[in-house]
Amino acid sequence: MFFYKIKNFILACLVQSRFLFWSILLYPVSLIYKLLICRKPLWLIGENEGKCLGDNGYTFFKFCRENYSDRRIYFITRKESLENDSFLSENSNVILFGTKKHIFFFLLADTLIYSHAHSDVGYIQIIRLLKRNCGRIFLGHGVTGFKHVHRTYRKNHNEMDLFVVVSDFEKKIIEQNFDFDKKVIRVLGFARYDNFSFNELPPTEKSILYMPTWRDWAFTSRNSDIYINGITSLLNNEQLIYLLERHDVKFSFYIHDKMLCHLGKIKASERVCLVNLHRKYLQEILKSSSLLITDYSSVAWDFFYLGRPVLFYQFDREEYLLKRGSYIDFNCELFGEVFRDCDSLVESLEKYILSNFAELSRYALKRDNYFKYRDANNCQRIYNAILTI
Repeated sequence: MFFYKIKNFILACLVQSRFLFWSILLYPVSLIYKLLICRKPLWLIGENEGKCLGDNGYTFFKFCRENYSDRRIYFITRKESLENDSFLSENSNVILFGTKKHIFFFLLADTLIYSHAHSDVGYIQIIRLLKRNCGRIFLGHGVTGFKHVHRTYRKNHNEMDLFVVVSDFEKKIIEQNFDFDKKVIRVLGFARYDNFSFNELPPTEKSILYMPTWRDWAFTSRNSDIYINGITSLLNNEQLIYLLERHDVKFSFYIHDKMLCHLGKIKASERVCLVNLHRKYLQEILKSSSLLITDYSSVAWDFFYLGRPVLFYQFDREEYLLKRGSYIDFNCELFGEVFRDCDSLVESLEKYILSNFAELSRYALKRDNYFKYRDANNCQRIYNAILTI
C-alpha cells in the first residue's frame, strides 16, 4: 500500500507539472483569444477527473446541452467514458481530460463546475495562479453527514463561489464546520436526483444491494482484519444464503473502486453478485434494488431519497468514529435500522423480504427534514444560481 501511494503521488506530480507547463505556455494565447475572437462566457464541467459518469457533473452537463445548447458549455471526460456513452460520443462539446484542448479551454473558462474536486477540471494551485477571477461551482458528490470531510473542502483549501447542498440540515453542517460564508452555501438539490422518480414503482425483481464505504486505514493497519471479516461474514452468512434461495432474492455486492486491488482478500458465496462502477452506472443499480445495506456510505442518502429501506451494518463503529468521524449522531439521526453484527442484520432482512421491502414509517417521516426538494428541477435551480455568480 505504501509503494502504491508513492507511485500515485509521483504520477499526480507529473500530470500536474505537465498541466502547469502548458497552462503557462497557452495563457497569453487564451488572453488574445478572449479579447479579439470570442468574449462569450464559457463553462467547463468536470466529474471525478473524467473517470466515471452518472454523477452530478454529467447530469448537469446533459441538462445544459438539452436545454441551453446555444451556450458555450463543455464537459471533461476520458476516452474510455466517451466510447461507452452515446450521448457524449455524439456531442461536440466534450473534451478529453489532460489534453492541450482541455488545458486551453480551462484557461478560457469563466466558470469551473465540478462534482468531486477542482482536479475534475484543473488544479487548485494553477487556478490560484492564473484563474482567480473565475467562478467556482461545487456540485457535490454525496450528501455531507456520515463522514468528516471539512479538511478536504474547507474554505482556505478549496475556495468556492457556490456550494450545492440538498437541505437546510446539510447546510447547517457546512456552516458550522467548513468556514464558508452563508451566501456561498445554497440549498438547490443534487443534479443527479433529477434522474430519480420518487413515485416510480419498486423493481419487479427482488434485489438487495450491499455497498460498504472505503476506509482509508483499511489495509494500512493491523486492524484491517476487522474490515475484511466484517464484510466476508455477511457475504458468506449461511442464513442469508438460505433466505436468498428460499425467496429468490438477488444479492449484489458493490465494490468500491479502491477495493478492487484487494479483491482477492474478499471471499463471497456464489449467490453474491459482484458489481463495480466500470460495469454499470450506480444510479441504475440503485433504481433496480429493493433494499440497501451500507455502513457509512453517502449512497444511503440517494437510496433514502427513492423512498426505499436502508439498513446500516456498522460492525466497526467505534474505530470509524475515532479515525474518520461523523457530523450526525448515529444513535438517533440515521434513517434506517442499525446493526452491529451480521446475524442480527440477516434476521431483520427476512422481515423486509416478507413485507415486500416496505420502508418503516418512522424513517419515512424523516425524509422532508433531509431533502428540501423532491422534484425534477434541481438542474434548473443550479443553472439559475450559476447565472447569478
